[in-house]
Amino acid sequence: MLLISKIPLFIAIALLSTLFIYIFISKVQKKKIVAYKYILLVAFICYLIMLYEVLIGISGGLKFNEIRHQPNIIPIISLLEIYDMGIRNMLKQVILNIVIMIPFGFLLPCIFNFFQSNWKTVGVIMAISLLIEILQYFIGRSADIDDFIMNTIGAQVGYLLFLFLNKIKNLYIED
Repeated sequence: MLLISKIPLFIAIALLSTLFIYIFISKVQKKKIVAYKYILLVAFICYLIMLYEVLIGISGGLKFNEIRHQPNIIPIISLLEIYDMGIRNMLKQVILNIVIMIPFGFLLPCIFNFFQSNWKTVGVIMAISLLIEILQYFIGRSADIDDFIMNTIGAQVGYLLFLFLNKIKNLYIED
């Protein structure tokens, strides 16, 4: 099952979810939602659905298997095992683990003012990344501290991108 074939489903779920959130916030709580924040919210929900599918859903959902890979709890050790996976695959794994969390680190503070603090944003993403690694262990995939470290770096890169673009926005756009 290809991730690309599920894109219309991702968009439909994201639009329905955000429509519900929009109605709840605007009608029930009587607050105004800025259009660009709504668009970012749709993108964020699409991203979360994709993240689930890539990191957990590949095995068909949460199926708890008896077969478990030995978790790696020693930092950097799996990255040093270049002979087993090859330098190309190792670099691909590192880059993808960083890149996959950049949108999280960027979108979270863009949408929610509460997360406009580095420690709040990165802290929440670290907790989610740890949860993902634990879940992967129980569904028969590998759990690796290096993935957790790279995800945290990706979250930090995303947050720095948010700071940079926010600074540019504040310089050129008046509220």
